[in-house]
Amino acid sequence: FASFTDKALEANLEPLKTLTNDIHLTTFNHPRARIRKDYDGVDLPFVEDPFHFVNNWIQQPSPYRVLLITGSLAFVGVMRAYITTRS
Repeated sequence: FASFTDKALEANLEPLKTLTNDIHLTTFNHPRARIRKDYDGVDLPFVEDPFHFVNNWIQQPSPYRVLLITGSLAFVGVMRAYITTRS
């Protein structure tokens, strides 16, 4: 995180990295949502379309996988609504 200045993101990612190396950053359609360039300096995959990512994740079920979605309440709400209405 040498060139990334968002201490909140850094503080939240460090504990997650002790649990898994399967962490992805993303964005969504919201005026205050981060975009790819906001994550410059963060060495994690960036997902342009979280809905496509979730669809792919759901299509590969496993009892050993967990999908944890974090972020703003707006993002979590959008993703929760999407996941619950697609079943």
